[in-house]
Amino acid sequence: MDITSDHVAAFRLFYTEFNNANLWSSTMILDALTDSDAETGSSRWGSYGPRTLKQRGMFAWVAHSIVMSTNARRAVEAGLVAPATSTVASKTVGDESVSFAVFTPGSQNEANEDANLRTTFYGSEFLRLRKRAGMGPMCV
Repeated sequence: MDITSDHVAAFRLFYTEFNNANLWSSTMILDALTDSDAETGSSRWGSYGPRTLKQRGMFAWVAHSIVMSTNARRAVEAGLVAPATSTVASKTVGDESVSFAVFTPGSQNEANEDANLRTTFYGSEFLRLRKRAGMGPMCV
């Protein structure tokens, strides 16, 4: 699929919180749209169009991706190292204890490979849509 400025405009209409071009450049969104097309490339996603599963999946993936890359960039600009994402596995309030889930490829917790996507609302939405895309029989 050829990603154009029309797709960027459609993304900005869909998620209006990304309308500020100073924070979220069109180039950043265009690049992420290209990647998101590959992430939603299987025929189970269907074809791209207004409000389709494919479009909503692409846009959710783009929003997650640019939020995460912007957070990493801001950390680096502040002289820090961009942190790896992880999800909280457990938390204790009295005496403050927090444990994080860490994904190790090939281990028993391989189900956590999507943990990065669970760190934003948009990534969680992408996971929900991806699950829907994988539901039901597929004719070959």
